[in-house]
Amino acid sequence: MSSNLGMEEAGRGSYHQQYWLDGRLIAVGVLDLLPRYVSSVYFYYDPDYSFLSLGTYAALREVALTRQLMREDPRMRYYGMGFYVQSCPKMRYKGNVRPAQLLCPQAYTWNPLAASVPKLDANKYSRLDDSDC
Repeated sequence: MSSNLGMEEAGRGSYHQQYWLDGRLIAVGVLDLLPRYVSSVYFYYDPDYSFLSLGTYAALREVALTRQLMREDPRMRYYGMGFYVQSCPKMRYKGNVRPAQLLCPQAYTWNPLAASVPKLDANKYSRLDDSDC
């Protein structure tokens, strides 16, 4: 799998990262390259290869891509893994990439995942920011 998209060549927009093993396409990641942000939009994989933890692998490759793009354009400094649904076991791998933060749906502030998980376990839709603002 090659992730050598440069800002000059790639520009901004949506891209598909393909993951091949022994000549077989086993996963695809959909990325949006925004002005200061690499956004992981969607990831799908062949379930026969789930033992490879491909979501985690793809996240690490995407972090590496973000770092490479940041060297070319210092404004490109953020990486987002997309939606996180605590009640969905397939999405919990996202919490293993640190530092992980979630956006509070009411206060629009970023909050540490570790502090947010107990709130999400108690209620799927929760205010993550405890401030009175």
